[in-house]
Amino acid sequence: MKKTFVFVATLCLSIGIATQTFAAAELPSSSVWFAPTTAAVGEAITINALVYNSQSVDATVTVVASTPTLKISTVTELIPKATAKTIVINWTMPKNSSAVTVAVTTALDHNKKSLPALVGKIGTVTIAPSAVAPVITPTATTAFPGAAQLKAWFGPWMAKIEPFRIKEAKYFTTLRDTKKAALGITAAPATTDGADKNAASKAFGNPFDYITYIVAIGCATLFASQGLFYVAIILLALLVLRFIVNLIF
Repeated sequence: MKKTFVFVATLCLSIGIATQTFAAAELPSSSVWFAPTTAAVGEAITINALVYNSQSVDATVTVVASTPTLKISTVTELIPKATAKTIVINWTMPKNSSAVTVAVTTALDHNKKSLPALVGKIGTVTIAPSAVAPVITPTATTAFPGAAQLKAWFGPWMAKIEPFRIKEAKYFTTLRDTKKAALGITAAPATTDGADKNAASKAFGNPFDYITYIVAIGCATLFASQGLFYVAIILLALLVLRFIVNLIF
């Protein structure tokens, strides 16, 4: 009974942390962010952009960060094939709220051949100074990290996992739409009885396609939601951990 209570409490706590940390990080808005978010005017900050090289060759990308009236900085980085990398651009917190757009302006392979598939806007983030610079005083009761600290810890791991999540989200979305068309399922009800019977006969005539369609819906929803995806990973990890603990004890 005691082990079950501890497991349930840990599970609830983990779900709460994961939801707070990742729920607001849906792509493409989360592809660009800045830190620290509590910086005051004039303090140093970094603008971070997640760039994914989806090509089968290494790519040298030129990344530019700018506001509507100011070019902030240009950074050139080498990104290995099928790999995501966080590009870091240094800046200082502006006096007024600024919308900063980060984009890949050029992408070249080792032969200096252009890779147009990688060129384009990465995302936009609004940067605004904190009203009051935070004063952190260590206390005996301050023991648990906040969402910003957790993002800093897990950021490198997310950079490695995100390309996989995005790829699978696209795959299952395409599979869902393909099976939907194959089964004759439409967004609106058919206008004739003949059309309804035709759709139904397709569905019942292809049970495997129908099952695949249902699975694709669930997987597309899971991989498309960053918060739901990471909560599922944490739940799975906790279940595996509990299984291992039960085997040992």
